[in-house]
Amino acid sequence: MKKWLSIIGLSLFVLSCVGQKDDPEDIPEDPTENPGAGGEEAGSRFFRRVLALEFTATWCQYCPNMQAALEEAQRQRPGRFVEIAVHQYDEMTPAEADALVNLFQVSYYPSMVFDWDQATLFNEQDATIMLSYLDAELEKEEEACGIAMESKIEGNVLSVVVRMKAVKAGRYSLVAALVMDNIIAENQAGYGPDYPCQAVLRSYLGGFTPASAKELAAGEEYSTTFTADAPADAGQCRIVAYILSEGKALNALSCGLNETIDYTYEKEDLD
Repeated sequence: MKKWLSIIGLSLFVLSCVGQKDDPEDIPEDPTENPGAGGEEAGSRFFRRVLALEFTATWCQYCPNMQAALEEAQRQRPGRFVEIAVHQYDEMTPAEADALVNLFQVSYYPSMVFDWDQATLFNEQDATIMLSYLDAELEKEEEACGIAMESKIEGNVLSVVVRMKAVKAGRYSLVAALVMDNIIAENQAGYGPDYPCQAVLRSYLGGFTPASAKELAAGEEYSTTFTADAPADAGQCRIVAYILSEGKALNALSCGLNETIDYTYEKEDLD
């Protein structure tokens, strides 16, 4: 049975009660480690990652279960999921929250969208759903585009260069967001105080709707540079970037501040 609280005005208290966890000791470990992110040498296929856009809140009793399910999926498929957590009506709500909720027609919390595709919206806190989507993507004959990133802070300025390589001709855009890990919630419903929130969206660099797209030929490389004020809490922050084409994210990447990640490839192609 699912119990939902309605959204009324500025109070959005929508809950789903699949797989409730009440024991604070069940809080998952820090998920920021990203093992198995593909080989660094040139191969025949770029490493594919799924963008997992999660809608969550500290007032939502069962939202941590979605985070735990995603971490379980990540453990089973290391490095394959890149998360952005969009909080709503709590102390971590970003400026883009309302627009994103409206764009994806979110009405239940927690909810998740894969690869920027509203048709994938679901609210079951179940790792098997995440793994099924990923495996279906990996089985497709169409190859993933390559994505690489460099992030650095100079003075008070954060500069992020995102690069991509197209595997087929088309129109592509690059998007980047600043996220923050290990934000301690004042009181996470169902888990109590000191719950660590992960991949929390702080802001999009240049907006989540690209102003323009680039027409690329197969094999062509394209890059976009994003700049912003350097965050005061840089040690907890990182950048999530992804490639958009025809309304879908084709690949994603997470990169720490003052870090460079080159194109990565499927390891089996390097054996």
